Amino acid sequence: LAKAVEEKSPGTRATILAYNMHALPPSIPLEDNLFVVVVPYGFNYTGYSGDDLLKLWNKKHPDRIGIYDYWSIPDWAHSMPDPDHSVKKIVNQLNFFHEAGVKALMTESTYALGTIGPLLYVYSRWVWNTDVNTEDLFSEYFRLLYGPAAGTIEAMYRRWENDFLPSRHEVGKSYRDLEKAF
Repeated sequence: LAKAVEEKSPGTRATILAYNMHALPPSIPLEDNLFVVVVPYGFNYTGYSGDDLLKLWNKKHPDRIGIYDYWSIPDWAHSMPDPDHSVKKIVNQLNFFHEAGVKALMTESTYALGTIGPLLYVYSRWVWNTDVNTEDLFSEYFRLLYGPAAGTIEAMYRRWENDFLPSRHEVGKSYRDLEKAF
């Protein structure tokens, strides 16, 4: 297919999804115009970690890979704060993606601004400048969105990022934070 695309429309890329049972790089050569979107962290049954799978793909098809990833999707995180998708962890992961030759990132996530908003803001700014201070971006998000209440809301998020447990105790603390912010 990639050959046919190149013949019919030179310079156009074909895309394929490396997913689930078909996530490993094939033994056959790949066309230069083929862009591979790898799903390394969800439904990966290759026997390799997601990071190792990306390294294999970059070795096989350098600088022509992207990622499809799941960030705090409702079915798994129930639109609750998800420490596995904290800004700090994701920024570390994004830096690894950059080093691994990843050229695109697609995510599936919750629509809950309270859960994913800061992460999407930091990510959207990071892709334009990988040298940006992500801690500053994190604080900027709250400042722009919450104005005078930014400090209180940011502190609540930072608590959630470190250790969120959906308990009565946390609900009470969060309620007090929201009341103070209001």
